[in-house]
Amino acid sequence: MISWLNKQAKNSPYKLAIFGTLIPFWIWYGFIEVLPHLSYVAGMTPIQLYFAICMKAYYSCDTLVGVPVVEELVFRGLLWWFFSKIFRFNGGGVATLFVTSIMFALIHSDLAHIMRVMPLSFFLGYLRLKTGSVRPCIVAHMTWNLSCLVNAMAF
Repeated sequence: MISWLNKQAKNSPYKLAIFGTLIPFWIWYGFIEVLPHLSYVAGMTPIQLYFAICMKAYYSCDTLVGVPVVEELVFRGLLWWFFSKIFRFNGGGVATLFVTSIMFALIHSDLAHIMRVMPLSFFLGYLRLKTGSVRPCIVAHMTWNLSCLVNAMAF
């Protein structure tokens, strides 16, 4: 088992990171989040139940996959490229990191959310600066959103 896992990690680290995170999450989500709400579900018609399940699944998938991909492609992809062309002086990568990180944090509306996202934003910028790729940023953002989603469901 360990040799298979090591081989998978070497051949496709992002695939392993995504599926290794999402599969246990969906199992947990089914047993911990859906089953306790059966008393609430008992009063629903089948179409209402179907709609409620579809909406939860949609918002969960959007939070875990859609939002990280789009935000990272915009901020660590497009805007990073744009500001790296502007900041061509020595240390321009750090300036790009600061500008895109602050812009990323500021789109998260209220002050409390901005303060929670700011360390993540600088970490994602650091990942982009060190790796030269947006892919690790997407995986890290997905992991962050997963932890936030699990935390929100737990309380």
